[in-house]
Amino acid sequence: MLLKGGCVLTMDKELGDFEEADVLIEGKKIVAVRPNIEAPNGQLVDCYRNIVMPGFVDTHRHMWQGFLRNILPDGSLNDYVSLVQRKFGANFAPEDVYAAELLSGLGCIDAGVTTVLDWSHIHNSPEHTDAAIKGLQDSGVRAVFAYGNPQTTTGNWKDAPRHKYPGDIARLRKQYFNSDDQLLTLFMASPGGAPDEILSVWKAARDVGARITIHVGIGESGRNALIERIHATEPLRSDTTYVHCCTLNDMEWKLIKDSGGTVSIAGYVEKLMGHGNPPVQKAIELGIRPSLSVDVETSVPGDFFNQMRSVFSQQKNEIWTRQLAGEKNLPPFLKVRDVLKFATIEGARQWPGAQDRRAEARHGGGYHSDAHRPAQCDADEQRGGRGRHQHDARKRRYRHHRRKDGQTRRQAGRRRYEQDLSAWACGAGPRLQSCWRAAQTHLNSSKLRVAVL
Repeated sequence: MLLKGGCVLTMDKELGDFEEADVLIEGKKIVAVRPNIEAPNGQLVDCYRNIVMPGFVDTHRHMWQGFLRNILPDGSLNDYVSLVQRKFGANFAPEDVYAAELLSGLGCIDAGVTTVLDWSHIHNSPEHTDAAIKGLQDSGVRAVFAYGNPQTTTGNWKDAPRHKYPGDIARLRKQYFNSDDQLLTLFMASPGGAPDEILSVWKAARDVGARITIHVGIGESGRNALIERIHATEPLRSDTTYVHCCTLNDMEWKLIKDSGGTVSIAGYVEKLMGHGNPPVQKAIELGIRPSLSVDVETSVPGDFFNQMRSVFSQQKNEIWTRQLAGEKNLPPFLKVRDVLKFATIEGARQWPGAQDRRAEARHGGGYHSDAHRPAQCDADEQRGGRGRHQHDARKRRYRHHRRKDGQTRRQAGRRRYEQDLSAWACGAGPRLQSCWRAAQTHLNSSKLRVAVL
């Protein structure tokens, strides 16, 4: 496949950017980026007046909530736990998990998120786990499946009668993830709790060579020095991604930095639900380059332009506020190029075997976006700015690598959507009727009218 004549943002210092160039794809890899490539036997995609760049990398999304989009548009974290986890999650059947994962995966591809970490805490039984993996496989998205805990009405995941967490990760490694050279790879999604309980989950992950992701520093409950206490029991390692980190103390940040751990920030949801201020500037000051994530589609837009705008404006507002308070010698503002790197390069670095961005980008997919439609034109024509500003999710067009049958992943996904999700929807309503009623009660109390499905 030859992407012809686009404005190419490689996100690679060695390759640089091109006002107009071609991108040649052979099989799974990008093999050339330069002007005037000839490929007479390849499929030609005209990218003139479009931006071509690596696909976005979402390092934390709860994809089992894919068909619950917009169900909680103004809810707090407590509302989310009560409605989404303890009502819906506790009552999900395996077929619900499959449908949600499929829909969320297709949504990622449609929005230019070509690689996503599925922070999957819906494993009420092994059948739920198999259904989640099947949904990801059928969507065609490149994903890291982060195997997590079940959901229950009590909020204690250990109360789930048929769960096999975390030990079932050994079966998953053997059955589904016996190679890292595939579209789906394996992580462990770790719940909170006492340090010894957390470390037992981490041991199960490390026994099968799986990296770890964990939520930390969320709201007032995140001020419990959890990372310090874990480290006091067993030193932190570089195989862990820490999500949110909004209310961590300075020592916890130092431990993450010193251990080589990585950070994922979900700025939109953190400001919306009460996690705390997204710690963009804190991470930068410590030399930690964060990745970005959507988190929950129940309340947050699923496209990455909203995520980039959120952290971009958050960091700038913090600096402006400090200036208004009379502070001198302020740190620099983020540039749009920095935020694009958060959304692509820094996410890729959290994947196993990612030695540099070029190696990862050649497997991660990409998208091209029409930057010259009336709703998207930039006044300054700055290349990096065009990639981050003035993009409306409804007016973007994406291209994805072809499958062997000639279809793009997006085209194949739409056919799968039509075949599978319409059949699922006939049974999901009655089965989750009490949950839908609870959701409607919340929406009515907020005086909003939102289509749940």
